[in-house]
Amino acid sequence: MEKKINDLLEVIDKLETRINTFWNFFTVIVIANVGWLFASEINFNPTQKWALTLGLSVFFLANLLVLSAAVKRMVAFEHELNAVSKITIFETECLKNELSNDIMPGRLLSTFVLHLVVDIAVICLIWNVDKIS
Repeated sequence: MEKKINDLLEVIDKLETRINTFWNFFTVIVIANVGWLFASEINFNPTQKWALTLGLSVFFLANLLVLSAAVKRMVAFEHELNAVSKITIFETECLKNELSNDIMPGRLLSTFVLHLVVDIAVICLIWNVDKIS
């Protein structure tokens, strides 16, 4: 049983790294585009705004799909860890309790909500940047 917990923790750690990589990539793209929009002296015409909206929307969707797949897998492994931890004998109840509970309840929903809020904000910025400057 110890080996199984170790294996689960190792996979969870790798998935967490993958999720962080997807979030970091998303953050860099968002910050770069927002910075570019604010720093740009260009008044974008509707065709340019549509092109930028389409390009970023495709990126947002692709990122959200791979991110949500990794989060779903992470949640599944956490549930497995929770189940195994409940039947494993530990020296202390503290570790058993920690491993028997979800790390971040509602993680998948919060991933979707946060991603979509930022996505919508960036797209709104594209269409209103000339009014802000």
